[in-house]
Amino acid sequence: ASLERLVLAYGRERLGLADAAAGNVWQALRADKATGAWLETLETWLHRPAPVPPAEADLRALLERITATPAA
Repeated sequence: ASLERLVLAYGRERLGLADAAAGNVWQALRADKATGAWLETLETWLHRPAPVPPAEADLRALLERITATPAA
């Protein structure tokens, strides 16, 4: 839940949606070319976990994609 709140705050700042409802921010993040792919991966890991957790290298790659996403 804490991670999701951080992503939501990031989305509000990145997309200029400071006063938008959470659902609208999530929708905008999913639709955005820069954030949609890594958000889908993150949501899959959090809400539809595989029997084996993601490898450390996969987690590092995801974090690099998130931090490399340019601001709008």
